[in-house]
Amino acid sequence: MAWTNGFHNSVNQDRMYNADQMSSIFNGLITDGVYQSVGKKLAVEPNEGLTIQINTGRGWFNGRWVNNSTPYLLTLAEPDVTLNRYAAICIRVDTTDAVRSAIPYVKYSNFATVPVKPTMVRTETIKEYCLGYVYIGKGVSSITQAVIEDTRQDTELCGWVTGLIDQITPDTLYSQFKAQFDQWFEGLVDIIDED
Repeated sequence: MAWTNGFHNSVNQDRMYNADQMSSIFNGLITDGVYQSVGKKLAVEPNEGLTIQINTGRGWFNGRWVNNSTPYLLTLAEPDVTLNRYAAICIRVDTTDAVRSAIPYVKYSNFATVPVKPTMVRTETIKEYCLGYVYIGKGVSSITQAVIEDTRQDTELCGWVTGLIDQITPDTLYSQFKAQFDQWFEGLVDIIDED
């Protein structure tokens, strides 16, 4: 159906809406990513040993909201004794009927001397957003902040939620107002010169 509209009160269940329709009202108004002003902004941080945490915060990913009110713990898989790898700390949005969730997820690279960071899946039904990469060195027993790469600001991997206010900067508005004023003033000067 090409044309849709809503929302209207239902009479005898003749107006039924689904989650996609509810989420679609934000399309074009806000972007996918992490809210910069809520909690600890879903920051990936070390915890104890091989456990990391996604700190408090909120996000909007592929038309789905996530809210984390306490640090969310994830224990990483044991490292190899001779090779290294990366762990991508993701929010994985799966809209298939069997799953329907937006959950934290650890995605690993292959073991290698020089590992390659995992890439994010972006299909019609599954989208992954990387909050950070963790470098897991050979034989390590704990994770430190130094081996965590924050990727929340990277719009290709995650990004910050931006909205209408962020799409027009004060500089742009000032430039528009100044151009209009200058044009008006030049017209006024021409009128005064003619008189």
